[in-house]
Formats: sequence, structure tokens, C-alpha cells
Amino acid sequence: MDTYDVVVLGTGASGLVAALAAADAGASVGLFEKAGEVGGTTALSGGIIWAPNNEYAAREGVADSREKALTYLDSLSNGTMRREMIEAFVDNVAPLLRWLRERTPLRLKLVPRYPDYHPEHPGGLPDGGRSLEPELFCTTGLGPWADRIVGVPRRLYVGEIPSGGGGSGVIDPRIMKERTDASLEGLGRGLVAALLQGCLDRGIEPRTGMRATELLTEGGRVTGVRFSSATGERLVRAAKAVILATGGFEFDSDLVN
Repeated sequence: MDTYDVVVLGTGASGLVAALAAADAGASVGLFEKAGEVGGTTALSGGIIWAPNNEYAAREGVADSREKALTYLDSLSNGTMRREMIEAFVDNVAPLLRWLRERTPLRLKLVPRYPDYHPEHPGGLPDGGRSLEPELFCTTGLGPWADRIVGVPRRLYVGEIPSGGGGSGVIDPRIMKERTDASLEGLGRGLVAALLQGCLDRGIEPRTGMRATELLTEGGRVTGVRFSSATGERLVRAAKAVILATGGFEFDSDLVN
């Protein structure tokens, strides 16, 4: 039975960040993915990170605050979210962004003028300031993993597409050739690529085709995971924690299971 300090299920942004954070804290990490490719819904997304009251917006003179962000989130939830949870989320934006910048290959930038999804709500920002996206990321360092990210290459920024701020979605062929020749990725695939690079740099290589079928418990504590794979059943022990980062397809019963 393989044993790790921390076992992470899922290779979207949440799973990759969890694996990186655990390794950064000194833990041995096992990273598992049920699909044959990594990235999940993150890789298929626009790669936008919603981060209220962030340093990138502050540098551009955007007027945001902790109070506005909390008011906005509370208004969206109709009072169903626990106050301490949304406070923890908002209050940890700054340390998270600092950690990502200092301890991972991911580099972020502000998406100019990209509004909150519901800017009409109290605390909403109709002129943007809370949406960040990855800088284009070179995937050559990923080796064979560059071809094992979900989706197809998307070598552009959110602001270059119509839904992201008025772009046409059409990139000058010379610029696109430069990006292609440099193996640059943007949007969700760029986000996954940068975080995956951080995992590989720390010796954390995802194990794909591993479907978690059961959480193993002892004395009421989760101590491992049972997996099914093409080679049969595997048991993996977690000495400290199992992190479930498998969300993203909750409306598709086949992909949830």
C-alpha cells in the first residue's frame, strides 16, 4: 500500500493548489485523477480567479474593500452562507495571491473592466477589479504532460475575446504564430499548466486513471482511499489528510461518480 502524508483527489485548480500547499508545508503528496487527462473543468474554463480587494486592482486605482466584498457575497447568498466562511475567504485573498506569486510558477494579471457577474447587487463592482487571469504560460517544461491537459490550446487572454472586455477573439496571425512557437497557453489551460509545473517541480506527478471509490476510515478518521484503475483495485494510505477537490461536474451524474 502506497502511503503519503496528504492524498489529493482531483487535478483542477483546487487540487493542484492543495497539492502545492501541502508540499510547501513539508508533506509528501499523492495526487490522483480519475480521467486520463488533467485539469478538469478548470482547463475548460476561462481561468478567471475572483479575488476581491486584491493588490492588482489596488495598483490600478480600483476602489474596493473588505466591507464591499462581504456585502456582495452576503447579498448573493440570501443569508445562507456562514459569515465566518465568507470572512475567511475574503481575508485570505491577499496571503493566497502573495503565496502563489512567491511559491509557484503562476503569474496573474487583472482583467481590465471585467465586471462582477451580478454587479447590480450591493457591493458589486460594475467596472471590474476582482477578476484575475493567468499570464500566458510556456508549457515546454511540462514535457509529455503538456499534451495531457484537458481541452485544446487557447493562446489568448480573456480580454481578447468578446465576453472578456470587447476583444474580437481574432488574434493577429503573426502574434498567434509567436505564441504557438513559444508553446504559450492562456485561460484555464494556462492556469492548470502553471500550477501543474509547480507540482512537477516538487516531484508531485499526477496519477491518472485512478477513480476513488471509497474513503477508508479508522476510528472515525479518514485514513486513505480505495481506487479502481485499469490494473485493478489500489489502496492508498493518507497519514494526515485526504483532500477532496473533485467538484466541477455536479450536474452530470456520470462525471460525478
